[in-house]
Amino acid sequence: MKFDRRATTLSPSVLRPLKIVATTLVGFGLSLTATAEEWVSELELRAGFVPDPYSTAVTAGGAVEALDFGADCAGFINPQAPALVFDYDAINQTSKLGFFVDSDIDTTLVVVAPDGQVHCNDDSIHLANANPGLELGAAISGQYRVMVGSYESEQAGNSATLVVTEYGPAMWMVLDLDAGFDSLVLNMVNSEIDFGDDSGDWAGDGECDDPRFLGSGMAMMPSFDHEGRDASDCRVLFGLGEVRLARPELQQ
Repeated sequence: MKFDRRATTLSPSVLRPLKIVATTLVGFGLSLTATAEEWVSELELRAGFVPDPYSTAVTAGGAVEALDFGADCAGFINPQAPALVFDYDAINQTSKLGFFVDSDIDTTLVVVAPDGQVHCNDDSIHLANANPGLELGAAISGQYRVMVGSYESEQAGNSATLVVTEYGPAMWMVLDLDAGFDSLVLNMVNSEIDFGDDSGDWAGDGECDDPRFLGSGMAMMPSFDHEGRDASDCRVLFGLGEVRLARPELQQ
């Protein structure tokens, strides 16, 4: 996959994560559940942010075993220097937020949510090259800390791209500049179509289930129960030209 390696700044000032209160020691590592006030966020994201995905170049790895922070965590991380610290406004409690990594080495992922919960992934079935990714199905508002680890300690210091997105895992492989993502964003902004939200049962499965659309990207049996409830899938496929409005007058 080829992602935009330019860090898109969505905040007036960009600051690297700054630790201003010492963390407590837990076992052989550092606590990942320290309060959000101990860190300065680099940017602010709000549900529905554009451009989506947000991507930034990071350095993977560290000297601390991620396993110290949970049985599902793997690799080696640097809790004192997260790859990204940001504030997220979920607007409502149904927002989905995804994180994944693109790198030539075997990387791992650790995300600390605003409530202190630690979420980890090693290899995502939705990505190639043993890259990690995870989705929070009901992301909450607050500060997130993201650490990109290296599976092998000797691989620490290698470069990687960290991606934050509201598109579901089935779409991650589509978020490729070679696939025309820049034009996808332009279509999303200029179309003025009310795609709705992602509250449908099949949201994020890579197919458009909204019966207001037609095309090769449609689900086999779209349901009126999903009208306006499969926004991310239909929006991406619309931008790629794989679905179109069944009734053009629905465009506002």
